[in-house]
Amino acid sequence: MKILFKFVIFSLLISEFVMAEENKEEEMMLEERKTMLREMTKECQEKEGTTDDDLEHLMGKNKPETDVQKCYLGCIDKQFGITDGKMFNEEGFLSLIEKLKYGEEKMHKAKEVAEACKEMENEDQCLLGESVWMCLKDAGWEWH
Repeated sequence: MKILFKFVIFSLLISEFVMAEENKEEEMMLEERKTMLREMTKECQEKEGTTDDDLEHLMGKNKPETDVQKCYLGCIDKQFGITDGKMFNEEGFLSLIEKLKYGEEKMHKAKEVAEACKEMENEDQCLLGESVWMCLKDAGWEWH
């Protein structure tokens, strides 16, 4: 009986350790994603003259209001391969999600979102950025 009890306690401890390690790994991947996204967006921030207020506005999941915000979104969409500057790139979007290592459940959602947004196009990259942002949001996509 004592051996069984010790085995159960040992199993619980191992289980807790494994879960803690998985949480650490998940947190590290989230930080890696954030860092990667920040680095990739710097160029567009400088190019489009995006301010901290613009970024705060967009990060608050608000609709882009200014030309700077719209052009910033158009720039990062093109830089990430989400668009080619004129139309939504379904494969590029899915490739980015895969690179960011979100996992199976998020990848499944990404495929649904890509399907919903695949018709987005506009000759104006800034307006396309706004349209794609709205489509992704309306389709339930979140970048965390």
